[in-house]
Amino acid sequence: RVAIWKAFSEKPASEMLVYINLIILPKLISKYNHSGDVFSSSLKIKNADNLKLIVDELSKLTLLDVDSDIKGDAFEYFLKNSITVGNDLGEYYTPRHIVKLMVSLVNPRFGDKVYDPCCGTGGFLIEAFRHIKRNCNPTKSNLKFLEEDTIYGGELTETAKIAKMNMILAGDGHTHIRQQDSLEHPRKGEFDIILTNFPFSQKTDFAHLYKLTSKSANSVFLKHVIDALAPDGKAAVVVPDSVLFAKDVDSISVRKLLIDNCEVESVIQLGTYTFAPYTMQPTSIIVFNKINKKTKSVWFFDLKNDGFTEKGTRKPYEKNDIPDLKLYWNEKKESEKSFTVSYNEIIKEKNKYKLFLNFHK
Repeated sequence: RVAIWKAFSEKPASEMLVYINLIILPKLISKYNHSGDVFSSSLKIKNADNLKLIVDELSKLTLLDVDSDIKGDAFEYFLKNSITVGNDLGEYYTPRHIVKLMVSLVNPRFGDKVYDPCCGTGGFLIEAFRHIKRNCNPTKSNLKFLEEDTIYGGELTETAKIAKMNMILAGDGHTHIRQQDSLEHPRKGEFDIILTNFPFSQKTDFAHLYKLTSKSANSVFLKHVIDALAPDGKAAVVVPDSVLFAKDVDSISVRKLLIDNCEVESVIQLGTYTFAPYTMQPTSIIVFNKINKKTKSVWFFDLKNDGFTEKGTRKPYEKNDIPDLKLYWNEKKESEKSFTVSYNEIIKEKNKYKLFLNFHK
């Protein structure tokens, strides 16, 4: 691999540009563009001297022996800092430590089909892919299933192309990522694991496809996730706190469906600065299983500190409630940060199936 890169990087600038456009890109297009437009037919860099400068800088780095997870982290950092987020579509980057936490809580395993209906650049899907790959027997047939029949995603914007590229760099799994409005395409009992952070406070014309009436997409997204889960499937979803206590008919009906027909395992309230600087929107993670039984009780955890400073560019910080969350998770231990609320308390008429931590606290 070193020899291949050396031979490429030492080409004259004009020859290098021609080589990419006539040799490399056609091969990538042939291998990866069958599921959509991932690679363009020609390099967007048209100036051969500029390309040569970039390649010379890359040649100074030692990347061939670097762990693939580190390469993925570097690429995701580039994406996070080069793509406009926090826009009118309500999209924003989900911090990697929150992604890792949610994946660890749902624990996807080999054979599971993993879905994110609002996958953005693919953060949840990549982490789930890596989690499964680390914990499976890497036979040829297993890797083929992992790469071709495990990862599924939808994304409204052209960021879907970047999600595909990100998956390819992570080891593939791009085949079933689509650019689409996922709410326009209801899924029924197809996926074992669903992980998502859907765009908040958007409008939709597709509530009727879910037997809902609201123009607000918040409750419709949550219903989409419930419907898409296979029996015994498990989901972890970032939701705006308003979904957990709103009094409109759709919000109440979706919460009732969760409580009466799924097992709501936990509601984890996140700190105000978790998604800073993109938004200060109060959010929670709701974790539930589709078991067609009533929820016996719900475990609430107040994750005020996530291990990063609050203001400005968030940097690692000593205050971190995530280790306690993981420590208490299996037994759903009660503590200063956590408590349990019974089914009978949640379904009281005055409570309107509220799943908001602060209300029950």
